[in-house]
Amino acid sequence: IRLDETPTTKKVSKDGNIYMDNGLTYEQYVGKICDLFEVDKSFVLAIARLESGNESSYLFTNKNNIGGHRGLGGTWKSYTTLEAGIISHVLTVKSIATSSGVDIKEVTNEEISIISGKYVNGSVSKPSSSWTGKVTNLKEKIESKDLFIIKK
Repeated sequence: IRLDETPTTKKVSKDGNIYMDNGLTYEQYVGKICDLFEVDKSFVLAIARLESGNESSYLFTNKNNIGGHRGLGGTWKSYTTLEAGIISHVLTVKSIATSSGVDIKEVTNEEISIISGKYVNGSVSKPSSSWTGKVTNLKEKIESKDLFIIKK
């Protein structure tokens, strides 16, 4: 992924899924990147679903920012491709979890609360019960659907 790539703002959708250029669905690509970096897939996708309004927000559709990430000075981050946005989101979640002392391979509800403080408020000592509840609920729904099977 290069910085000089033309930004992708239109996602190809068939059968209600977002498909990547490599033929994988958005969820499958998130799963592959999570596997690569040993991160809890359903947790990462739950955050993305919450922060992007189920992949419908302006940041998701026009800036490839799937996690509601801000840069220096508080401005919204923009990524040249959806793949770049996914990779950044996975690495950001992993970094926040690691710095919060959480094992990111399988995140528990208690650990979601710990991470919420840093993700939402910038401090582990300020957890967000609202965000924690929403992410936990989405994570459970995702886990009940098996969104990460890659068909060959």
